Amino acid sequence: MGVRKYYLFLIIYIIIFLSLPLEFLNSSVRRVKIPIPASESVVVYTSRGEHISYTCKHFPDGEIYIRIQNPAEIKNQDIKLHFQPHNREDFLRLLFLASTIAEYEPKSIEVEFQNWSPANPGEESILSALAHFADSIRLPEEVSFSFYTRRSIPVVTAFERIIYLNSRFQEYAPNLGKEFNAEVVRVNISIENSTHWETEIPGGVRDKNILIVHSTSTADDILNLISTLYLLRKMGAGSITLVNTYEGYARQDKIFRPGEGVTGYALLKVLNALSDYNIAINVHFGEKSGDVSLKDRSGGEEEVVYNLNGFRYLARGVFDHILEDYSPQELRGKTLCLLAPDDGSYNYVKEAVQDMKEYLVQKGINMRVVAGYLNKTRISSQRVVVENNILGERGEELSIPKDAFFIILDDETSTGMTVKVATYHLVKALGFNWWHIYAGIVHGKFVEGMRRFFTEGEDNTPPRFIASLDTLQIPEGIKVISIYPLLLNSLKEFLNSNPLPLPQ
Repeated sequence: MGVRKYYLFLIIYIIIFLSLPLEFLNSSVRRVKIPIPASESVVVYTSRGEHISYTCKHFPDGEIYIRIQNPAEIKNQDIKLHFQPHNREDFLRLLFLASTIAEYEPKSIEVEFQNWSPANPGEESILSALAHFADSIRLPEEVSFSFYTRRSIPVVTAFERIIYLNSRFQEYAPNLGKEFNAEVVRVNISIENSTHWETEIPGGVRDKNILIVHSTSTADDILNLISTLYLLRKMGAGSITLVNTYEGYARQDKIFRPGEGVTGYALLKVLNALSDYNIAINVHFGEKSGDVSLKDRSGGEEEVVYNLNGFRYLARGVFDHILEDYSPQELRGKTLCLLAPDDGSYNYVKEAVQDMKEYLVQKGINMRVVAGYLNKTRISSQRVVVENNILGERGEELSIPKDAFFIILDDETSTGMTVKVATYHLVKALGFNWWHIYAGIVHGKFVEGMRRFFTEGEDNTPPRFIASLDTLQIPEGIKVISIYPLLLNSLKEFLNSNPLPLPQ
């Protein structure tokens, strides 16, 4: 009889607990502390006690760069990460370190938190994100959290609530709310101390179709977004459409040296798991409009984001500034070249040409519009060689008159150097008129501000005019072109057709 009761209990346990969705699983247990140097937040060991060393630096724009020094020691090993946060960015560092280790085929990954446990549901989101890469998570005290994967995508025909986090969207969000007859709220993020924060979403969201407008250019932006998405899922939102005007870490889209990870893939994996639609603007790895994917290191898994082409609206905005310098009569019959600094963004430029032709017809201006790119070869991390020609779609050399006008279009820049190199080459090597050279950046970080563009001299030739879309926080002094028309028109297309159609 005792044996029968045991098996009956076992069957009930399997039916009830193993059939539960992942949202109800949790991982917590008390552990022995491992000393962590004050200068570090994470130390990594194998189960055999071997130390896994890594470097953690920052790019000029502030993004984290992680490289494991001995990646060969990871394969088929049980890896343990011991974590003691000192500030909010440490949580992002932990997430990216775990995701990088996961790409080098460990047998398992265990993360142990020391002296920190989530104090509210918003902070639980860190554990949920981390669980995509770690097999087990251990905490100083017992805590449960929800783990989410992407749902069967619902059809969205209307937005009922529009949510934003950053104050710089406080104008765009209400305007979108009026267009879509949706309630608009701002998420409240309270930073309690360097390692604790609280996220509050005003009002109810259960079963509602939610639109979030945000950008992920800083560690705080990313953590706040993950917390918000996690809470929306936990609160039972009907659907979540994320418009991420700047997809952070998209330039970390491939491996250049052993020990690196595809950090852009890791972030995209977390955001996709928490949202139903993920829409971005000119992701670095995209190269075209529509669904674009980013693979992990092995190439076996990929994450998809819907990519909008901001070049279409950027080129229009820059051309409006050309019209401030030249009359339609002066432009009539001239050639306008939309120029990509390299072949990587050429498809973006090519898509913008037809849009520009239609815009010129609306303006009543007769100009020849062509798409071209400069052919660059990288010799080293510090040196790039540019060929003395402008190439077209099939790699052919374009014949462009010397009195042509140029709009250099780049998807992203940290310092603006790419645009300066292109301008210098057009003027000094190819002999075009400097007064006819304009430029636009979709994501203009300009970490050094306008300093590079006020420098005179042949070796520091800036374009005559440069502007950026406001996809992220633009430094003072940079001319800004609004992304609002791009957001409005793209979201209207989205509601009329799921998934989004390619721009015409």
